[in-house]
Amino acid sequence: MYRTVSDVQRNIIFRMLDEVMAIMRDDKPFDPDDGTFGKIRNTRAQPGYPGMFYSFKNISIPPATIEFVTASNPLDYSEDRTSVPVVPIHFKLNFDPPIDNLTEDVLKKRLDLADYWIDRDGVRHEGNEMPPPGPGLLLKPYRYRAKTQADSRFPVDVEIVFGLPTGDEPKSQLFFLTIERAYALVTPEDRKRMREEKEQRVRELYGKSDAAK
Repeated sequence: MYRTVSDVQRNIIFRMLDEVMAIMRDDKPFDPDDGTFGKIRNTRAQPGYPGMFYSFKNISIPPATIEFVTASNPLDYSEDRTSVPVVPIHFKLNFDPPIDNLTEDVLKKRLDLADYWIDRDGVRHEGNEMPPPGPGLLLKPYRYRAKTQADSRFPVDVEIVFGLPTGDEPKSQLFFLTIERAYALVTPEDRKRMREEKEQRVRELYGKSDAAK
């Protein structure tokens, strides 16, 4: 079973997705209380780290789970992660039941997505359609890298998953989509190495300044 979204509901979803892209890609401040995503239903701290998990309910669209996650800034290499500023990293919009009237082409154009995606190792892959996540699942996932715009500050990855048409459900249905800021994976060892490299550059700079005096 699926639900058909009205034009009004589709525009509300579009405004939500536009806001997410502005936050993730363009570094617009995230305000969970401004109503764009709906009413806050639940919040949960990330144990041991700065950051927060937010869950929203939006009565203006079909039943959906709306999630937004913030976490410590991966580009800050401080050893004490509790003092690191938080940044937005993950958004998920999950419809239950799924909806139609939002196709891949429509979402691709609205979010300005490219015809390739980039994996965690930085390797570029042409095309967007991915294999189903498991055998026998009637799902059609797509992955994208958002195009760079004039105001872009960060790369963004998008995943969209549809249900395949069946005899009972002749239309493709949107199950969920995720939008993530595409930070490189940084381990504690990487942060330690980067801190040491930064400290070495500072020592070299001060050494040159002292020699010049």
